Amino acid sequence: MSQKQTAGIHATGKITAKNIVQGRQQLGGDPITAPIETGGGSITAAEMEADNIVVGLQYIADPANVTADELRQEVAALKEQLNAAIADGDVKQDGNVTDAQIALNAAEEELAQEEPEGNRIIRNLKTAADLLTETVKTTDAARKAGLALGKLGMTAYTLYNIGQNLFGG
Repeated sequence: MSQKQTAGIHATGKITAKNIVQGRQQLGGDPITAPIETGGGSITAAEMEADNIVVGLQYIADPANVTADELRQEVAALKEQLNAAIADGDVKQDGNVTDAQIALNAAEEELAQEEPEGNRIIRNLKTAADLLTETVKTTDAARKAGLALGKLGMTAYTLYNIGQNLFGG
């Protein structure tokens, strides 16, 4: 019986790139309508420096012209994914995860303001991303939890980068 292997990008040092993608990334153009199997996997390194880090599938219709409301919707979607992963037992509700949820709530609330404070949004998105990825590094939970947190953390970093572009961080 063969087992499905998961792909991944793993480095013991630093990765520096414009885009780090495990799976598929589409920026602009028509949305992808057919389901795509990306094969799973993760991206790990001692340090990563990139404009975009993607695990799985990412589609941004017009990344150069994202609005605060579109970013708010993506933050809300990330919150839902994190809550679902906790409810499914894929992610343990620990202090870092709780603090990441608080930071995501603060970012979403600020994005809903008539005149959002960009620095506050960027700070909270970075905090959430850092906490989620730090939890991956320190978790002693099953591999599934690490993969779930890794994907959520990378999504949070993508939103952080979009926030920086939108609010000039």
